[in-house]
Amino acid sequence: MELSRNETLVLRFLSALPDNFVIERNIAIDGLDERAVSSAVSYLIQKDLVLHRFEATPEYSLGREGIAYVQEKLPEEAALEILKAAGKAELSAISDKLGEQGAKIAITQLARLGVKPSGGTLAVDPAQISILEKEISRRRKLLEDIRAGRKPDEGPVLEELLRRKDVVLRNIRKSREIKILRAGLDALSEGGDKIENLTAEVLQSGEWRTRGFREYDLNPKRLQDYSFPGPHPLTLFIDRIRRIFLQMGFREMSGDYMETALWNMDALFIPQNHPARDMQDTFYLEGDIKHPLSRKDREYQKIFSRVHEHGIPGYLGWGTKWDSTESERLLLRTHTTVNTIRYMAEHPEQPQAVFSVDSVFRHESMDWTHLAELHQIEGAVLSDHVSLGTLKWIIREFFTMLGLKNIRFIPSYYPYTEPSMDIVAEINGREVELGGSGIFRPEVTLPLGLKHKVMAWGMGLERFAMLYYGLNDIREIYRNDLGWLMTYKIPLGNKK
Repeated sequence: MELSRNETLVLRFLSALPDNFVIERNIAIDGLDERAVSSAVSYLIQKDLVLHRFEATPEYSLGREGIAYVQEKLPEEAALEILKAAGKAELSAISDKLGEQGAKIAITQLARLGVKPSGGTLAVDPAQISILEKEISRRRKLLEDIRAGRKPDEGPVLEELLRRKDVVLRNIRKSREIKILRAGLDALSEGGDKIENLTAEVLQSGEWRTRGFREYDLNPKRLQDYSFPGPHPLTLFIDRIRRIFLQMGFREMSGDYMETALWNMDALFIPQNHPARDMQDTFYLEGDIKHPLSRKDREYQKIFSRVHEHGIPGYLGWGTKWDSTESERLLLRTHTTVNTIRYMAEHPEQPQAVFSVDSVFRHESMDWTHLAELHQIEGAVLSDHVSLGTLKWIIREFFTMLGLKNIRFIPSYYPYTEPSMDIVAEINGREVELGGSGIFRPEVTLPLGLKHKVMAWGMGLERFAMLYYGLNDIREIYRNDLGWLMTYKIPLGNKK
């Protein structure tokens, strides 16, 4: 069996290890980056030379509230200090000290720990103080461990903090694990490390005498079974999604790849200290590239500043200082929701139903489920008749037209929608999370002069295409294997 140089190097690495699985990202080979290793692994899997499986590992990070609690105090911690000083306190006094939202959280948490308000007063038994302090100390330690990058203890304390909105965030990371098979060892022993490129160095060294050359089939007769030209599988999938949206009465919209943080983040009520703005998640543009804001954008800067710092009537803002310089940073758009919010601001009249299937950019390490450049499917409706029920109905219709019927919704959280839902579908006997959805918050719509509600949903196209075409690696969508390009039309279905 012919092996590429990279495939040979990976097999050699695996053959030197004990007979057990190794995580793909832990394969370290001089001269091969992570992308080259992963590509070689994918080809070895296709050739049945290695065995693979996927391992799900939870990863934890602090949400906006969690970061604030570590830097300052947990609301229940601050309330307990008030009670320790006086033994009891009026609820109004706690609200004056912690703010309405902070007091609400503190009172709720203390009530769960056995300290319940009575007659507008909150009192603590001195015998309870030590127990309460230990519990709060455990919560603080867990938050500090996560901030420091240490793995938190997975127990009741973690589960309690996960239930609280935007305190601790859990992400399930799926890792591909592999181990070499007998066939892989046999292929390696047959001498897979053959010369792929004839160079001056190869000729001068004389290594071609012992290594030999890798064989390539250049027989044009092998191409007679293929019909050319033809659209790429991803192009066909995008066209199908576009047709579905158009049949449902939606209008297609588009936008620029390069955006300002003002529209990509601030307009969507994403706080300026949100982790999604970090360099780890966003491609920021550097150098002399300037994007002067229009007069209208300058007006929006003032509006968004007030909304972020102080909120709007009936709704609290983030309560943090808003930086206009941060809003002017240039970036490659991280989602197509920025297209939606720009379009709605320019077309505030109802009804509006728009969609896009366009490229977005994430500062991701590319692996079997992640790409740095990908497509996002976006749908949005502006109307007085928007409701959670309407959103569910339209999403079900959309997926039914794609061949999916077993759809369910899970409550979720996004900074710019409330309520929010994750979309889960049953595909070929297993449940798969396809994307997010929700109703835009008033902090998003009202500052733009939108008097009507907006509902939206979105999902990553490539991950959906993986399921559609029965692939295990997201990068396989872009491969140029002629055999696969002729046999990719695998129907998407629900096994009963």
